Formats: sequence, structure tokens, C-alpha cells
Amino acid sequence: MGVIRALVVLGLVGVGLNAVVQADEPRAWVDTHGNQVPGELVDVTADQMVVLRIDDEEVSIPLTVFSENDRKYLRQQMPDKVSEPAEVKELESKSPSKDLSGADLYQPPRKNENIQYYCTGCDGALSSSIGVGDHCSHCGVMIEYEEDEYGNVVSGTKPPWFAHLPVRTIGFFVVFVLSTAWKFRRMLPIG
Repeated sequence: MGVIRALVVLGLVGVGLNAVVQADEPRAWVDTHGNQVPGELVDVTADQMVVLRIDDEEVSIPLTVFSENDRKYLRQQMPDKVSEPAEVKELESKSPSKDLSGADLYQPPRKNENIQYYCTGCDGALSSSIGVGDHCSHCGVMIEYEEDEYGNVVSGTKPPWFAHLPVRTIGFFVVFVLSTAWKFRRMLPIG
């Protein structure tokens, strides 16, 4: 009787370990073109981005990139989080002849739709039609470069930090250095 119990317990432990091993194995995810990538499902966000763990890195991929079989699998795994986006249904119903891939449907997230442009000379607001080479309507300074919202130069060239120092400031520093050197000339060991 004890041997049978031990075999039953051992069998249940083996089945449990097998289930744990299968849960950790990555699934082969397929996109709309048939390309496969192995990864583990982590989560589905509220904006329908699927978070996968691929090579120990978490990657967010839009739900629309996945094949219909993978979408069904995701609906089975997380039915409360996964829903078919209305945009994809509209696109599929309007143009069934055109094969839209996930890359065609993907739009990167936008943090700020309304970008404001400002003059670095006077901090005055500029219109979006002003570009490199134009002058600020507030202070008359020529626009030499444009930056995106992250501070990267988009067009034009950014001048060095000392390029816009006033001539008076430069003259002051030159006179200050020369007068200080003249004042302490006796302390300098000259052969």
C-alpha cells in the first residue's frame, strides 16, 4: 500500500514539474506576414500593447501586429484585457483587397501633439511656419537651428556656447586678464 502511494505522489509531482517547465518555455509568436519570434507573455496593457519577454528583455508590441491565431490565444489567456481594436476592424472592412501588415497599422505613441516653438533669444512664442534662416518676430534674432522636443538638433547647426556672448563681455574678460597679469608681473619669475 505504501509503494502505491509513493508512486502516485511521485507521478503527481512529475506532472506538476512538467507543467511548470512548459509554462516557462517561450511560445512562437507569429505576425501577420508569418514571421515568428519566440517569447513569453508578460502582460497586455490598457492601450492594447502586448508585453513579451524576449531574451530576458521586455518588449511592447501592438496587438494588431500578431496573427489571428495569436490574437485568439491572447483572448483566451487574458479575456478581460484583450479586445479587437475598432480601428483595425474599420481598416479591414474598408479595404479587404489591400494586405495591411502590423507595421502599416503601427503608430508610435505621441507624448505631445501640440508642440510649441520658442525663440531662444527672447523666449517668445513662434509660429510653426518659421524655419531656419527666418527672423524672430519679437526680437529680430535669426533662427539658426531647430530642436525637437528632446533637445536634438533637427535642422541647421547649433553654434558653440560662446558664439552669442556679447562683445562687451569678451572685451571685459580680455582687459581683466591683461590687467591682472600686469598687476602681478613682478611675481612671475622671468629669467
